Amino acid sequence: MIIDEDDESDDVDRVQHFSHHHPLILFEMRTEYFFESPSCKICGKLCVDSACCCKCQFHLCLECSLLPTIQSGAFEKIQHFLHDYPLILCGKEVVEVPCSVCGTPCLGPTYGCSRCNLFLPKSCAELPQKIRNISHLSHSLTLASQNSKEGGRVISKRSRKARCRLCHKDCCDFAFCCNKCNLQLDVECALLKPTIEYPGHNHRLTVGEKIHDKLECNFRKTFCKDSPAFRCLECNFSLHLLCGPLPCTVKHKCHIDTLTLKDQYVEDDDDDDDFYCDVCERRRDPRLCVYYCAEGCPMIAEVKCVISEVMASLKGKRGDVALRIVGRYISSKMISKELAAEVI
Repeated sequence: MIIDEDDESDDVDRVQHFSHHHPLILFEMRTEYFFESPSCKICGKLCVDSACCCKCQFHLCLECSLLPTIQSGAFEKIQHFLHDYPLILCGKEVVEVPCSVCGTPCLGPTYGCSRCNLFLPKSCAELPQKIRNISHLSHSLTLASQNSKEGGRVISKRSRKARCRLCHKDCCDFAFCCNKCNLQLDVECALLKPTIEYPGHNHRLTVGEKIHDKLECNFRKTFCKDSPAFRCLECNFSLHLLCGPLPCTVKHKCHIDTLTLKDQYVEDDDDDDDFYCDVCERRRDPRLCVYYCAEGCPMIAEVKCVISEVMASLKGKRGDVALRIVGRYISSKMISKELAAEVI
């Protein structure tokens, strides 16, 4: 049997597999055509039925050549662009290992490769390979490994992990990268989009849940660390959360009425100079802004005690919201439309 790879007739079955640059021809493996059965380049098993590129002597067993890619659905085994070997769906509801992409514990359905100790929960297994983020419009960002690999195995690791440009956290084994600009973003930050309009700044700001290293606030000239902050990647511009625009109102489970932002709040009947947050019932700094009930209820909440709703509003989960910068009487707004990074 002679296989003509240039034959474009309908009698020849072809598959374009991500692991090889040429189309692969599907055919039945017979011993008279080969001195010995070739091994599959993905799983390593001997090929019985094969997808082959004879120009390159590249072989895949039929099972690996037809594995579903990325769109995991309910498949028990998938072929993922991040890994050379198939990923198997684990039957446990909770897999007590960190995700190789985002670093958080794997919860729910998880795909894994035990030989390489790589695990992806279903949500991360379905991440796009390329995105375009408005913070870096010059090039697309590609989800890729931070380590050198050969044959599916990690052969060398960076002595120092790549650091996310937005939150300054060390990235996991995989990150969204632009190699032309030496830019890395962890998965969570790469999927964020600048939505906050800040007066006097040419670009919209992105709000990050936590800054993991010292970044100087451009307003107070002190460091943002271990707290939320506003960031502009294009200008390397940073603001403490309380230095930037905050939602004028929030609705929180701690109180039935809407809470309103106030620069400072000192109770008229407080004679002992002790000021308390009504959510955590701890002393608060009266110089800091709070959320209070404008309907007359005795409810005063520190920003940190309603931070879940503040961050939800800033990330667009509550629609377009009015914002205000504390102490400067400057209004702003959050744009909730087209929040997700563009998949390409």
